[in-house]
Amino acid sequence: AEEVEAVRWILHAWVVQKLTQKRIAQILNEKAAPRPNGYPWSAHNVGEVLRNEKYSGVHVWNVKRTKLGTRQTKNPRSEWIRVEDAFEPLVSPALQQAAKKRLN
Repeated sequence: AEEVEAVRWILHAWVVQKLTQKRIAQILNEKAAPRPNGYPWSAHNVGEVLRNEKYSGVHVWNVKRTKLGTRQTKNPRSEWIRVEDAFEPLVSPALQQAAKKRLN
């Protein structure tokens, strides 16, 4: 429940309040809002939440590939597989799109 509220708050703070990723991380750490792994929030972690479409119910896979004995590489976007409404969204697709727009 806390993680769900943190995700919703991050997207709202970014889109509506126009806070920076760094400021969002600072506020989350001041509130002692835990990340799933227990580590403190950073601007990088906030950016990962803002970019992750899973929170709007979209499942994306085949983003990266690993061949035996080689480094992981990112696949071209044309090879990504996206499924809309794969699961119940935590945030509206409109809010996710607004976040994505502000990131670019």
